[in-house]
Amino acid sequence: MVDEALVKEMKGKFDAGAAASDVMDSLKVFELFKQIAVENEDLKEELEDMDITIQMLITDEDKKFWYKIEGNVGFL
Repeated sequence: MVDEALVKEMKGKFDAGAAASDVMDSLKVFELFKQIAVENEDLKEELEDMDITIQMLITDEDKKFWYKIEGNVGFL
């Protein structure tokens, strides 16, 4: 089940815009996406066979945040 509190929090973040976001918000987006995919069989099937690499660089005036994810999408 998708965490409704997380949905509301992320809607607020999206409405506030990128300037108001925190680096950790990107991880919350992935968590929300994972929860949605667990409940959507079409999306889950699409992701299960996918071998992916994600690289993301987030910067502002004073900070730089980079992470790389390699592997398969798993559902717990």
